[in-house]
Amino acid sequence: MNELIKILIVEDDDAHAQLILRSFEGHSDRFSVYLTENLTLARQQIETLAPDLIFTDWILPDGVGIDLIHRDADGQPLCPAIIMTSFGNEEKAVEAMKAGALDYIVKSSETFREMPHIAGRALREWQHIRQRHLAERKLQQTHLELVDAYETTLLGWCMALDLRDHETTGHTQRVVALSLSLASMLDLPEEELVHLKRGALLHDIGKMGIPDQILLKPGPLTDAEWVIMKKHPVYAYEWLSGIKYLHPALTIPYYHHERWDGTGYPVGLKGTDIPLTARIFAIVDVWDALTSNRPYRSAWSPEKTFDYILRGEGSHFDPQLIQLLRIKGIGILRDINGG
Repeated sequence: MNELIKILIVEDDDAHAQLILRSFEGHSDRFSVYLTENLTLARQQIETLAPDLIFTDWILPDGVGIDLIHRDADGQPLCPAIIMTSFGNEEKAVEAMKAGALDYIVKSSETFREMPHIAGRALREWQHIRQRHLAERKLQQTHLELVDAYETTLLGWCMALDLRDHETTGHTQRVVALSLSLASMLDLPEEELVHLKRGALLHDIGKMGIPDQILLKPGPLTDAEWVIMKKHPVYAYEWLSGIKYLHPALTIPYYHHERWDGTGYPVGLKGTDIPLTARIFAIVDVWDALTSNRPYRSAWSPEKTFDYILRGEGSHFDPQLIQLLRIKGIGILRDINGG
């Protein structure tokens, strides 16, 4: 035997209440109807009864019926509610629906006769809404899990590169933090900051294709070795461009060695043709590289490095970004990595 559908009627007009109850008399095998006359009693009934559907008058002796509509943590109504009113208008209907009402009906003799039909239709609609909401939540959860898996994979790639090149261990984490710090001062959209973070994480992933004798060489590279080393942005692009998820992040791995005056590599872009994220990262990459120890030289002081970067205005680096650094001072760089 199927469980009866519990319907709560909140109506302070006795004549209307009796008409509604009478309309359900021939449907006792399907509906169990409960009647109350104000908000206070209705809240008690909702707590103890847990109705499947609420019909409530708009104006009640101790408030308005839409106050019975409560939402869950996702903003979805906990119980379907239909607002009833004697004087309907479009403005009130919109207000009711915004409050979370499932429907809005104008009271009349014909409406009262149709209450069982209205209830059945409302419950079917409510079921469809709940199924759609659950499907959306499942899709969102799947998306979050997929993004988390992607991010974990990116970190794994970076760790693999760090394990191969011990001299640059920690470099990736530092440049990610510093890139986000500089970008935040430019009021970049949150979505772009996400892509910037991913691009910064992967900026040197192309070095996985550089032979050990070149990548790990303890001294300066020869001209021939530099030709090979300069291929790492191209390797990064070739490896990652097939991953649609990473397309917006590729500007850093591919272009972070471009220079404002067009003398960089691998493409030789100039000025604002270089994506902004790559222009930001170019400063960050040089700062961290020069303030870190290498087998072939000791770390520069933050002051010496900052002066070097400022002198690169208009040649290596974006003049507007350099002007921003002049205003903010050396602290904006050294505070990130303790330089």
